[in-house]
Amino acid sequence: MTKRRVWVACAAGLFLAACTGTSDEDDGAAPSPPAPSSTPDSTRTSPQPGSPSVPPDRTPQPPPSGTPAPDRTLEVVAPDDGSTVSSPVVVEVEVSGFSLVDLGGDTREDEGHLHAFVDEVPPDDQVWLRESPSIVTSADATIELGELAAGEHTVTVVATYSYPVPFEPRVEDGVTFVVQ
Repeated sequence: MTKRRVWVACAAGLFLAACTGTSDEDDGAAPSPPAPSSTPDSTRTSPQPGSPSVPPDRTPQPPPSGTPAPDRTLEVVAPDDGSTVSSPVVVEVEVSGFSLVDLGGDTREDEGHLHAFVDEVPPDDQVWLRESPSIVTSADATIELGELAAGEHTVTVVATYSYPVPFEPRVEDGVTFVVQ
């Protein structure tokens, strides 16, 4: 079993225990330590219900166990890989298998939004994506990156649930281009 699946399974168990009001102490067993993560603590965020990025009634939940994942795709269609562009930079994507909605919307499997990582590698764990000037969030297939410095840039677009956690299985695509 991969670390990601172990982490997701542990998170789901902890979530279910919190929702049902049970805990490890109920049966006398010692609490389990949290699952290890390969993502440094500085790149993870844990927004609390009621904070600006997580409405109080929108606590993230993993997809139901045993439910097949929807067939979701994402493709960067512009700019072309290796092309030369000018600022301000706009990335166009095509998505299928889900609708684009604003961050914090319903937690439906067929809805999500996009995070464009500019010259930054997205975390490969199922973690809350942090806010950063180099990460652009969009509920639209046209992602405006704004002014970028001259030179080569790589953009990786990651599709996430309507809360900022990547879809499982992962849905992403990237492009490298030169700004003149």
